[in-house]
Amino acid sequence: MGTTSTRTVWRSKSQLVAGVGFGAFVAVVGLTQVDRSASKGGGIGFTVVAFVLAACMIAIFTRVALVTSNEGVRIRNPFSTVVIPWSDVARFRIGRHGVLSAVCIVDLVDGSSRYAFGVQVPRSSRGRPQSKEQRMIDLLNEMVVNHRGTALPGR
Repeated sequence: MGTTSTRTVWRSKSQLVAGVGFGAFVAVVGLTQVDRSASKGGGIGFTVVAFVLAACMIAIFTRVALVTSNEGVRIRNPFSTVVIPWSDVARFRIGRHGVLSAVCIVDLVDGSSRYAFGVQVPRSSRGRPQSKEQRMIDLLNEMVVNHRGTALPGR
């Protein structure tokens, strides 16, 4: 890669849409409770809690991503951010982590792994060899080769 710093944000659009959509759904549920609370003479506590929860969910889902630059990889997960220099990255792959069956896994040269929740293969694309997310993984692996100057194991 060149000497200019390039920054690219990688994320699955389906995950972003689903997360923001669910946050919006929680906000709508909160709105429907305003009329019920007012008619019963009660407060709007439930509505306030629903809006705060919706705002937090939307903020979390819009934050989650994998960001690459000339310096390395920044993994922004819901509650943590990790920066990994290219020299420490062995490869990217799609795999299972907990309840997530198709999430981006960053294998490190020391044998450990990190998970990037921003890149996940949606159920509708699983089993297809060339999903958008798999193409992302292939491009990320090309970046590893370009930054490290060596071929990936198993390629």
